[in-house]
Parts: sequence; C-alpha cells; structure tokens
Amino acid sequence: MELTTLIADAEATSSEKKWPDAVIAWREVLDASDYQINQIHLLKLARALRGCGELEAAEEKILQAINMAPKSKAVLSEAAIIAGELGDWLLSAERWDKVFLHSKRRKPPSVSAVLRRAHAHQMIGDLIKSENVLQNGIAHEPDNTYLLKAHIAVQVLQRRAARKTSHFSHVQRSLIIDIETICQCFWDAESEFSLADLKIHGIYVWPLIRMQQYYQLTRLVGI
Repeated sequence: MELTTLIADAEATSSEKKWPDAVIAWREVLDASDYQINQIHLLKLARALRGCGELEAAEEKILQAINMAPKSKAVLSEAAIIAGELGDWLLSAERWDKVFLHSKRRKPPSVSAVLRRAHAHQMIGDLIKSENVLQNGIAHEPDNTYLLKAHIAVQVLQRRAARKTSHFSHVQRSLIIDIETICQCFWDAESEFSLADLKIHGIYVWPLIRMQQYYQLTRLVGI
C-alpha cells in the first residue's frame, strides 16, 4: 500500500478518535516511511497512544519528535499534555512555557493551551504565574468565559493560601463572640488583605458583599 494511502487511513481513524486503530495505522505509516519519518507522524502516533492510555509509550514517541523539531509548537503542546497526564506537572509547566516562548512572534496560543498552561503552574503551586498566564490570555480574549472563570478561581486560591499563613490578632481571640469581636475580625481582615482595593475585572467586589457577609456571620453565631 502506498504511503499516501496509509497516511490518509491513519488521519481518518485519528479524526474519528478510534485510538487503537489509529495506533496501528500510524505505526504502519512509520514502518513504511523508511527515511521519510517526520515529527508530525511521531506526534500523531503519540497522540493516539495517549488516547489509548499508553502514556509511557506516548512519552517515548513525543521525545523522538522533540529531538527532530525542538521548537515545534504542536510537538511541544502534545508533550506538555502527556507530561500532565503522567502527573509530572513540573515538566508539563516547563513544556507549556516553551510552547508560549516559541509562539511570541506568531499567532497567539489557543484558549485551551492557555488554560492547560495555567493549570500546570497551579498544580506546582505557582499561583502567581498561573494568574499571569490567564491575564495574558484574557488580554487576547477578553470575553472568553472559560478564561474569566479560571482567573477568578486562581484569585480565590491565592486568597485562601494567604489566609492559611495569616497571623492577624482575631484568630486567637477569646471565646466570647459579640458584635465588637465580629467587627474587629472584619477590620483586621480588611486591613491585612486590602479588601477595599480588591478588584475583579474592574469591579470593587468587597463593598458589594461586605454587609451580606456580616449578616450571615452574625446569624451563624446567633447574634
């Protein structure tokens, strides 16, 4: 069978996400390629292997593709996805960073790539980097719902992390809970976290929810 026919068959099975058949088809393409092997065929075999859950084999093939085309955005993107699915988030973040490095003078990366890169940095605990990635993505796609939601979620995680390391005075206050104690708690939190200056997509959110939070808290403690 001619190589062009084999490639067409492999493309068809991949587009239908028939991953076991796609693995066989792309291996046949590579076997028939002799000296014409290229990184795209390796990439598509790696993607099919990932679709089958054969992540170690997918990593092996994508490394071969990286050796052939170390600056290929498509190859590096697949490599970053494979690393993430293997649970190696540090490697995934490094690979996503390379994707974006090589994309600076070309078309901006897709929303999916932005979200995956931000998630990889989130998984290694680099919330500041994750937020920066999302902010850059929003600059190109200001109305994208997925980016906006992910941005808010990272901001929430940052504030939770700050709260865990907080040492403001009301944390170890006496067991007597009254209006004065609750007010002091709010004042301390506002001072430490600069809540009055908190903006999400241009909106000062704290004044909008401050009294609602106050009333909810007083009802919870029975005041």
